[in-house]
Amino acid sequence: AQVINLSLGGAGDAVLEAAFARLRERPVLLVAAAGNNGPDAPPVYPAAYPGVLAVTAVDFDSQPYALANRGPYVGLAAPGVDVRVPVPPGATPVSAAGQYVSGTSFAAALVSATLARAGAAWWQLPKPAQLASLCQTAKDLGPSGRDTVFGCGLLDIGVLAGSGAAR
Repeated sequence: AQVINLSLGGAGDAVLEAAFARLRERPVLLVAAAGNNGPDAPPVYPAAYPGVLAVTAVDFDSQPYALANRGPYVGLAAPGVDVRVPVPPGATPVSAAGQYVSGTSFAAALVSATLARAGAAWWQLPKPAQLASLCQTAKDLGPSGRDTVFGCGLLDIGVLAGSGAAR
């Protein structure tokens, strides 16, 4: 796997920290949900571990998800508010249109899917260069530069689409 999506979060511990330290040594990008416990909540893990790209959620107008965690570990923002998803067969309520969901897990999944579609040229870049390209091409939101609400800014899905290489 070149990218691992971690749409989950909780308290950190020494065992998980050691596992993620070993994963950082591998040629894989770790993408995790920043958390949905509110702006004043403590960091959520694995998102807050070094080397993990913590993703927060924004709405259609690029406004932050009200329940998203904030902090210096937030790396990138992606759509994750009122995202329409299919309803599993037999679920209630049943609707052909699906249902709307919100959360940083949905934003992290979108980032992971976008990265999975990146072309070979992008994947041949060293991991720091891959992450730098995501930040360089992100749409800056909020205060100028990286911040605790949006990280580097809103993911530019188009950068990795098409040719598959970061520009």
